[in-house]
This record gives sequence, structure tokens and C-alpha cells, in this order.
Amino acid sequence: MVTVSKETYSIFGNVVNITNGKTELKVTTDIGPRVIYLGFKGGSNFMYEDINDAINLGGEYFDKNFKSGESWHIYGGHRLWKSEEEFATYAPDNYPVDVEYIDNGAVFTSAAEKMTGLKKSVKITMSDDGEITLEHRFDKVGGEKMECSLWALTVTAPNGIAYVPLSAEDTGWLSNRNLVLWSYDNVRDERFDLRNDAFVIKQDASVDSDNNLKIGTLSPIGKAYEVYSFGMFEKSFAPFASGVKYPDNMCNLEIYTSFRMTEIESLSPMYTLSAGDSATHTEKWRIYSPDSKEYAEISGKIKV
Repeated sequence: MVTVSKETYSIFGNVVNITNGKTELKVTTDIGPRVIYLGFKGGSNFMYEDINDAINLGGEYFDKNFKSGESWHIYGGHRLWKSEEEFATYAPDNYPVDVEYIDNGAVFTSAAEKMTGLKKSVKITMSDDGEITLEHRFDKVGGEKMECSLWALTVTAPNGIAYVPLSAEDTGWLSNRNLVLWSYDNVRDERFDLRNDAFVIKQDASVDSDNNLKIGTLSPIGKAYEVYSFGMFEKSFAPFASGVKYPDNMCNLEIYTSFRMTEIESLSPMYTLSAGDSATHTEKWRIYSPDSKEYAEISGKIKV
């Protein structure tokens, strides 16, 4: 049986707690929203928590377009963003969130963004067996017509290893895999391990603070994993749809890592939205204990 309740958590204030008694997640309502905690009840958090406000962005753009001294803060955990990335992507979400309680979960909605006219919401529900469904939604409530993708970013705790399956389909003369690189990537980065059927990225706290790595792909599988000694996080989303445009040189999945954390990011196709339009992007999550067969299968492939 799934229960939904209000409580306070860490430095993040009020949250909504959703649990089936074993799997538990907490969503901020004073800010964000963010899925700031995901784990086995009372256990380690799979999410990154920026309790020291180490990752933020402010300056002239924010002073001019919002209010003096306004900044965007990562806070941590899972969030919904607009792709492709630009200054307008970094809309400050430092204010209370509207919450609508539903069966086995809640809908979390933030105020419409000044620069994009987008109102963002995430409907989060949990099944009795612990599967979590996140329906991300953009509602275009004003502003000029825009092209955008729903970008679902899960910022995970340090010391994890990301595993991304790639296509093993025999497509003959046609390509079956792509990799997209960013300008700051070092193709010889030791955190990155490319295989015939997958790639692996290890988070490493010992690297320089400016040594970041990001790899994108167009996944026909729609799955990514983050493995820890205490368990495994699985993110599932729609495989790519043929004949449509995706952001970032055709990516529906991106993995970013720094010395602080890793981000597992799924992206929807590009939509052209005018006022009154909406678009959605759905993910499904599960977590597995180290004694599960699913954990053994993936960790065996990456040799944790």
C-alpha cells in the first residue's frame, strides 16, 4: 500500500513523502520542485543534495530579467528543464510549489517562467511494488512560439557508476549507434569506458573541479542505470521515435559527471509550442537492492 504524507527534510524544508513501505521518495514543495530523496526507507539517498549551495548561477542576466541578486540553484535531486540549453533554461525556481494530491502520489507545479512562458509540472505516482512514474509536462501559457524539448535531469549521489546500454542490432550497412560529445570533453577521459554494447561513466571526486564530462546518445532501448555499493537506480523512458528531431545533435539520453555528482538525463523530441499548447515526457524509475538479480546482472557487466 502506498502512502503520501507531508514532512520536513534536511535543509530543504517541506516535502511530500511517497512510499510503499520499502521504496521512498521525497519531493520539495518550498522550492523547485525537486525529487530530493530516493532510497530504501531509512537508507542511503540515490540523489545528490547540494546542502552547501555549491552549484548555482547568477549575475547580470538574472539581475536584469528577474530581481537584483536572484540566482538559480541546483538544490540537487531530480528536476525538469527546457532543452536546448541557454540562459532561459536556468529559470530560478526558489519559490513554493503548488501541490495536488492524487491516488498514490501528487502533482507538483511551479509558476510560469517569465522568460519562456512555460509552466512546468511533474506528476509523480508509485505503484504498490515500488515502480515510480514521473509524467513531466510543459504548458505554454504565454510568450512567443518556441521550439523546445522536455529535459528530465536526475542528479545522483557521488561514487556511482552509470551504465548505458547501446544497440546491438545488426543493421547491415546502416548505423546503429551514435555518441555526441561536448566541447569540454576529453575523449581519453579515464572515467569513460566505451564498449560494443554499452558505455560506462564512473563518478570520481578526485578529478579537478573544471574537469567535466558529458556523453549523449540516441537510445533505442530507453534505459540507463546508476550503480552503488548500496543499490542500483534504473531510469526508463521512451526509446527514440524515428523521423522526429531531438536536441543536442539527436540525443534522448545524456550522462554528465563532475567531481561532485553525476546527472542521468532523458530528453523528449523537440516540440514547437505556442500559447495554449502542452507537451509531456514520461519516465519510470525503480531501485534495486544489492542482493537482487537485476543488481547482479548490471553490476556484473560493469564490474563494480
